[in-house]
Amino acid sequence: MQGRYLPFARAAAAELAVAAGLPSAPQRTAAAQDADDPWNAAVLERASGRLAGDAEAVRRAARRWADLGARFEEAATLRLLRP
Repeated sequence: MQGRYLPFARAAAAELAVAAGLPSAPQRTAAAQDADDPWNAAVLERASGRLAGDAEAVRRAARRWADLGARFEEAATLRLLRP
């Protein structure tokens, strides 16, 4: 895959790998970090937080979503913090 959508695809693939518990999740997340876009940054912050079990990173991701006006994504991200 090439072109302007590649960073979005990499970020989405990284988050899906984390959610699925795939062994490739750390590598996919690291490979997607070059993305320079607010949406990608929010996705990757959330994925990295989930991968590391880092609640503060998940909170930062929720703030990124709020800054973008993405209320559903913000709420879904905050939901990940509930036991």
